[in-house]
Amino acid sequence: MERTTFSLLFYIRRDKLNKSGEAPIFMRITINGERADASVKRSIVPRLWNTTKGKAVENSKLGKDLNLYLDAISANLLRLQRDMELAETEITARAILDRYLSKQKPKRHTIMEVFKEHNEKCRALLGIDYAQGTIIRYETSLRLTVDFLRKTYQKEDLYWDALPCQFIEDYEFYLKTVRRCCHNTAIKYLRNFKKIARIAMTKGWLKTDPFAQTQFHLEKVHRDFLEKHELKKLLEKPLDIPRMARVRDIFCFCCLTGLAFTDVQQLKPEHIVLDINGMQWLRKPRQKTGNMCNIPLMDKAQEILLRYREDSYCLLHGVLLPVCSNQKMNAYLKELADICGIRKRLSTHTARHTFATLTLASGATIDNVAKMLGHQYEHDPPLCPNPRFIHYAGHADRSQSDGSVNRTVSEGHERPQRINGHRTSLRSSNYVELKSNLMNYMLIETGACNELRALVDRLLERIAAYHARCTPFASAR
Repeated sequence: MERTTFSLLFYIRRDKLNKSGEAPIFMRITINGERADASVKRSIVPRLWNTTKGKAVENSKLGKDLNLYLDAISANLLRLQRDMELAETEITARAILDRYLSKQKPKRHTIMEVFKEHNEKCRALLGIDYAQGTIIRYETSLRLTVDFLRKTYQKEDLYWDALPCQFIEDYEFYLKTVRRCCHNTAIKYLRNFKKIARIAMTKGWLKTDPFAQTQFHLEKVHRDFLEKHELKKLLEKPLDIPRMARVRDIFCFCCLTGLAFTDVQQLKPEHIVLDINGMQWLRKPRQKTGNMCNIPLMDKAQEILLRYREDSYCLLHGVLLPVCSNQKMNAYLKELADICGIRKRLSTHTARHTFATLTLASGATIDNVAKMLGHQYEHDPPLCPNPRFIHYAGHADRSQSDGSVNRTVSEGHERPQRINGHRTSLRSSNYVELKSNLMNYMLIETGACNELRALVDRLLERIAAYHARCTPFASAR
């Protein structure tokens, strides 16, 4: 930026004396040779003015007070110049004078102004950068903010530069008490507002960060999943209420495919493909991550799709299943759990956990389950079986790393083990059964592929360590 020169001069107009014989005092701002003059709304007898210093003669209290007043004007003008330099705005003598005389006040911006502008931009980017669910979440957050301002501060809006220091604390208290939001839900709404506040800070409308002393900590949620017999009970339960039957079918379809609620809501006929063997597969990019999901369609899932092939809602919207809103689905699922005698808190996300858990229990690999679920994870090299587990996976002999003689586990003999009181074996044919038993006694968080993989790896290492301390049974002669 070009360097500016600033000077300030106070002088009197001797040609404009008033009835008391006093001359008005003027100030002259000069920046880069450009001048701007204005009255300071004070007057003085000419003989009491020091033209050289541009000040009043301090031989009386009146003169000292006048000089203090002029010094305050000088300080304010210098501050305005510094603020304009920091804001990187054009600095002229007229601009500083107008700012001082309040003719050009800086525009103040409100919370609702920034919030509404942000939501409008999100709606314009629907399908490009934002999903419909994200836009709905920000609209809900806007409504909650409006209600909070009305109930807490009795105002419709607030200026960013007038934001109370306890604003975030009050907002969190309002969400948890008045709106009865749980901790994690309240934190999510606060994070939405944090984005709006960061926009205001970036544009210089908010000087201090209201979230500077606030740290968000989400409470860990242990999500339930259905066991095999519970899913079977749900599938076979006769329901006379059409609404509950549709909810049951959609939920079970998600349990059988692992689709998220948004993905099953958008499921269309073009997402069903056939392989070279004539088997039906569900091939759809996940909306959240964009990762392609390749899921084999089991017979039960195909039966559910056939039931709604002629459904009016599906034909009208070009979808495969008549899915209602997520809020209604979760409410109906609570009712469905009571009808079926399932003592678990069911939600649309429970279906994804059920699919992941049952698929892992059936012997599928972590990578395959992650790909079917469409998880976002780093593309690691394919997992190779640990040399200590080769004989579990169907290989007859196992090579020892220390160069010892190969050992064989006979098909007719097995090494008995007890897992949680259940008798099982480490024979190759029973390895899948062992893994299934272990999975049934563990609550597996399937939200992160890497965590899931590490969990199973640690589990298998413990089995191998115990197995390495034992001598395998020799074949009966």
